[in-house]
Amino acid sequence: MKKLLIYLVLMVGLSPAASLAGKHEYICKIAGYYDAVGDHFLHQLALRVIEKNRMTDDTSCKTDIKFGNNVAHKYSRLGKVESDDEMQVQMHAKHFGDLVYDAILSKIRLDW
Repeated sequence: MKKLLIYLVLMVGLSPAASLAGKHEYICKIAGYYDAVGDHFLHQLALRVIEKNRMTDDTSCKTDIKFGNNVAHKYSRLGKVESDDEMQVQMHAKHFGDLVYDAILSKIRLDW
C-alpha cells in the first residue's frame, strides 16, 4: 500500500495539471475543489502534491485553494459555472481524478 501511495504521488506530481510551467496554481485549485465536493481521498492527494512541490506557504496557492472551493460551491448551487477560469478548474479536477484512478487501476490484476 505504501508503494502504491508513493507511486500515485509521483504520477500525479508529474502530471500536466501539476507540472506545466506557470500552471502550478491548478493543483491548489484542484485541492480546494475536491475539499468542497467532499472527496477526501483526492483532496488529501492534491494536498500531498502541493506539499511535495513546497507550495504550502505560498499565499497565491492559498488564494487558489479558496477559488477552487468557490467553484465547487457555485457549481453545486447553480449546476453550471460562469467563466472560463471556473470551467478550467473543473476540467483540471476531472483530469487529476482520472489520472489517480487510472494509476490505481493499472496496478490491479484480476488473474486468479
